[in-house]
Amino acid sequence: MYLGGGLDGKRARGAEGKTPFAAALETTEDWQPNRIKLQAAVGSPRLVQIVAEVSS
Repeated sequence: MYLGGGLDGKRARGAEGKTPFAAALETTEDWQPNRIKLQAAVGSPRLVQIVAEVSS
């Protein structure tokens, strides 16, 4: 996922000014959203995927 970027210029993948990020969502026992944490993802997309898989 990417967050940010301006409204001018190229959109979607390859657009400048976007920051990759990871998101974690905490839910209640009845699956209602409770909290969300967003953090800039440092490293390659594959590294971020591996960390997410290990953390789950």
